[in-house]
Amino acid sequence: MARGTRRGRRERRALCAVAAVPRAGVVAALAALDRSIANRRRNGDPLALAGVLFNKAMVLHDLQRDAQARPLLVEARRLRSARLGPSHPLVGDSDRLLGEVDAALGDTSRALAELRAAVRSTRSGYGAAHPHALRAELSLAAFQAARGDRDAMARLDALAALPQSEIELRKVAWLAGATAAARRCHGPQREHALALLQALQADVRNAQPEGGAIARGVAAARASCY
Repeated sequence: MARGTRRGRRERRALCAVAAVPRAGVVAALAALDRSIANRRRNGDPLALAGVLFNKAMVLHDLQRDAQARPLLVEARRLRSARLGPSHPLVGDSDRLLGEVDAALGDTSRALAELRAAVRSTRSGYGAAHPHALRAELSLAAFQAARGDRDAMARLDALAALPQSEIELRKVAWLAGATAAARRCHGPQREHALALLQALQADVRNAQPEGGAIARGVAAARASCY
């Protein structure tokens, strides 16, 4: 077995540990990612290093530790952009998560620019129907909907109605539906929105997608209604 393959599997196990284990396993999982980062730095492969930095930042963002996630993402984006060019879709993936992190940190102008850039580069590089491009659209629509944009709400509804043909599309649809319902649960559509969130939670629980990030996202959307 190739050494890189073993490392990749260790990194995936670390990510799954953070997603699946309640906070008790987080320290050990993050330590495993730190070891992978150190290994990648010694290996000298900037794209591999960027991937692990991105993975750790994704975990930290999920834990709401956005101030720690941001410098990792900045480095990951720089490495990807230097090797692949600023319009590459992997740079767009970095921009999407950077936009989410900056939105959480309250830097709304920077977040909006990053999310728009993410949509452009992922749509151009992956194709408009690719799950990563749709995920970038979801992040932008969620950001805009939170600021009262009705067109963004319509886009969330369209994403929630994506075909159920593959799990990655279903993940986008679940998150979009939960995000839209969370926006509506404080208004006249509250009962319908709460029922939808309950149904989404049951659907995710039955499907058991890898890790727990989707389940936590839907649960957080429902919790925001109370």
